[in-house]
Amino acid sequence: MPQMTVKVRCARGEVLDHLAQLMKCVHNDIRECAFQRFRAHGCEGRSLEDWTEAEGEVLYSPPSTVSESEHTVHLHAAVPGFAAASLEVNVLPQSITIEGCKEQGDRYPGENAHLSGLGKKRLLRQFDLPARIEPEQVKAILENGVVHITARKAATPGVEAVNLVKRTAA
Repeated sequence: MPQMTVKVRCARGEVLDHLAQLMKCVHNDIRECAFQRFRAHGCEGRSLEDWTEAEGEVLYSPPSTVSESEHTVHLHAAVPGFAAASLEVNVLPQSITIEGCKEQGDRYPGENAHLSGLGKKRLLRQFDLPARIEPEQVKAILENGVVHITARKAATPGVEAVNLVKRTAA
């Protein structure tokens, strides 16, 4: 089971800058794909359909599950065809973002592709978590095309204080 890189993002501004840059790249890829589709259809006024189909070809949002137990938050996301090295997990105390990129399909030398649904595929999915977590205590592995992320919940200040009072009173 390949271990995945987990990046702890310290500031929300850092995350927003990173996501803005990523969205710009995704938008450019979708625009290029939509233009190729538009040209393939002979410029017949299908721009909205071409754009919508291009979004589906370029961007992948994995089916996922988020659950929690007393001390942990678990996240599972189906990412078939993505290698662990092509995926990145970004962590904040209240959210986890999975992103990645893969090239799909074979390219044959000397052939011109007229239409292909096997181009670049970007994965981008952000999860708002049901509880605050300790970003430094997040582990992510890729197993059989599924990312498994385990995050330890952050200690609740009130609970820790009550436990400390109970221990000192005993």
